[in-house]
Order: sequence, then C-alpha cells, then structure tokens
Amino acid sequence: MKNAIYFLLAAALTLSTASLAQQSNPAGMLRDKKQAETLSSLKNLGGGKFYSMNYKADYRLQEFIDADIESQEKLRMVIAGTLMDIPSVPVPVPAMKPACTAFKAVTPDGDVIYARNFDYTFTDSGTIMLRTAPKRGYKSISMVSSSFVGISGGMLCDGGTDLSMLVGAPYMQMDGMNEKGLAVSVLHLRHKGAQQSEAGKHTVMTSVMMRMLLDRAATVDEAVSLLGDYNFFADGVQKGKEEWSNYHFFIADARGRSAVLEYIMEGGPDSDSRWVLNVIDDTAVTNYYLSEGWEKACGQDSRYGKAKACLGESAGVMTEEEAMQLLQAVSQPHRKKGDSHTQWSVVYNLSKKTATVCIGMDYGRSWRFAVRNPRRYF
Repeated sequence: MKNAIYFLLAAALTLSTASLAQQSNPAGMLRDKKQAETLSSLKNLGGGKFYSMNYKADYRLQEFIDADIESQEKLRMVIAGTLMDIPSVPVPVPAMKPACTAFKAVTPDGDVIYARNFDYTFTDSGTIMLRTAPKRGYKSISMVSSSFVGISGGMLCDGGTDLSMLVGAPYMQMDGMNEKGLAVSVLHLRHKGAQQSEAGKHTVMTSVMMRMLLDRAATVDEAVSLLGDYNFFADGVQKGKEEWSNYHFFIADARGRSAVLEYIMEGGPDSDSRWVLNVIDDTAVTNYYLSEGWEKACGQDSRYGKAKACLGESAGVMTEEEAMQLLQAVSQPHRKKGDSHTQWSVVYNLSKKTATVCIGMDYGRSWRFAVRNPRRYF
C-alpha cells in the first residue's frame, strides 16, 4: 500500500511540472514524499542526453558508510534496502575501459579552476547534473551517469522505465564540487584493486568515498585526514589479472592545492603487502600511476603529456574557455563498440563555485551551474 501511495504521489508531482523529463515515467519503489519530489525535479536539458536533478531527500550517508560497501553489487543492494522498499536490484556491471583526464589551473583573475573529461564506453549515457544539500554537510553539485544502474539517457524520458533507482544518485557521481570549493574526480587504473582491511575502520568504496568527501571536507588537507579514518576498497572486478581494476582520485580546493590520491602497496606493484594512501602533489592526471616506482604498473598515455605540456606553456594560467579547449584536445572520440569516448567535459570554478558543462563532445554548446543558485543558464 505504501508503495502505491508514493507511486501516485510521484505521478501527481510529475504531471504538475511541465518541464519534467519523465512526464509519465513510473517510480513505484520510493519510500517518502521527499524522494518523490527529488525525481519530480528531473529536467531534460539536452535532447534526452543531459538532465539536472535537485536531491531533496535524506540519502543517509552515515548508513552507507557503516554498511562497509566493497562492490557495485553491494552498493545497489544497500540503495535498494536503505532508500527503497526492495531487497536488491540486479543490474549488469558495465564494461570497463575508461580513459579520463583531469587537471587544475588558475585563471588570469586568480580563480582556481578544475577541469575534467569523463571518458567511458556508454553509447547512450544518461548524464545528470545533481544538486545535493544535506542537513549535516556541504552543498554540492556533481556529475552522475545513470547508466551505472542500467538507465540510459533515452530511458529517463521514455514514459515506461521505472526511475526509482535514481534515489541512489548521490552514490553514482564521477566528479563534483562542494560549496567550499573542494573538487574530486575518480579515474580508472588497470591494475590490482586496492583492498585495505585495517581493524576498527569502516570500508568505503569509490563513489561512497567521493560522496563523503564532498559532504564533509573543505580542503585537500581535510580530505586526506578524513580518508585516514577509513579503509578503501576498489569496487572493480578482481577475478584475474586481465580484469584488474583500481582507481586513483584527483582532488583540488579553492586555496589552489591539488593532489592525486593513490592507494598503493608498500612493497611495490608486484608485491602483496599492505595498501597505503600516497598523496602526490600534481596538477594533472589520466589513467596511470604517478607514485614513484609505479609508473609502468599499468602503462602510460599521451593525454597526460599533452595536459602537462599545455599547463607548462601557460605557467598553469588559463581562462575557463581555454581549459575547455584543452579538454577538447585530450577528448576521446567514439571509434568502435567497446572503446571509451568522452561522455562529458566539465570546468569547475573552485573560487566562484560554478561549473560549465559540455556533453558528448559538443563543444559548441554548454550549460553553466552554480552550487548555491538552482537556476541554469547557457
């Protein structure tokens, strides 16, 4: 009965808002009014490929931290059991072949900017600019791909797909920035996944860790200190060497500090020793290790060299427009099925707390958002 009540509530809220993307899409597994209001805020900004959504419910971060989530499968199970009224939602794990790029620069006016390409294999990605405002945490905006829960861009407004899994959107972001000007993104590494297991510490996986940082850290130093209290568990496939999947993180703050956070084994890439967090001060990162002695652990690519060369030539100073041009220069076009290609490019201004977004390598069109201002403009 409760499900039916909230389904009707979600439908009523949807029909009353003319700008909604999913005007007749069901959401039959919600728990409360605020969740229904959240899904009813979903707006189609760009031809079924780009959306915005304001999260108005409690996404219960501490419960997700306490759950010791170490895989995508368990994340979906906790979303289903904690935020929805079902025990689990089986969703196929997408193919892993990411190729992302991120860097930090400073504008001629002194603003700190953080630029990021999210490159993945999705062919019909459902990209959402998500706004969160937790009662006990920092407001933030973040870029979410609904494809990680099996909902592509077209399905978000097809009139039939149940969108209830979007209540888990705060745990599906790939990059984001909070109201203090802290930005973070995740980048894939083709290597054995980190599995910390220190006694007495809760375990956080990739996206839960990023949500925790956006909600609770204001600077790079605060973020690093916070991570020291938790075990990190890479949530990629761990079955064999050909399927290894690890991650590192690029983080920056409004004070101008940037760093790459890498979980590495103390004894080197071929050892089986303790996993530790290594913090590398750098201004750019792609998809290979920067820790000393790990440079050849998963190969190298030309995008890092291009980004560093451009940053060097400009002494790390560039406008937001120039930062987007550099993202375009290191973007990945779609070549064949299974290859990674650029899903979005975003430039966060950590000083002004704004973001400029281009979707699907369409650099002739952009959207601009602000953390504290819910309106969007071009």
